[in-house]
Amino acid sequence: MALPMPSETLELDYPVQLADRVLTEVTMRRPSMKDIRKHKITRDDDIDGELKMFADLCNLRVEELEAMDSADYTRLQRLYVRFRTPAERGTDTKRVTSGVDAGALGNG
Repeated sequence: MALPMPSETLELDYPVQLADRVLTEVTMRRPSMKDIRKHKITRDDDIDGELKMFADLCNLRVEELEAMDSADYTRLQRLYVRFRTPAERGTDTKRVTSGVDAGALGNG
């Protein structure tokens, strides 16, 4: 059983009047690799693919995201980039000396 993906809520600087409500905030969940594969965004300028993926991640319709002010949408893009950026934890790899004595390298 998969754990729920963490999410973050973005309060809109420019609320959007929708047909059934006023959108004042958007909650985006962290994307899984399944989300990324599902939407197959192959170019940086694939705004249609990005809108579809963001709609899924935010549990909104594409039309609702399209109604957002561009400044708020840019903030949503930054949140997505932050979700995709690995956390700083020092080094993620182990140093491999491949048959060389680590002491001879001055590391021992």
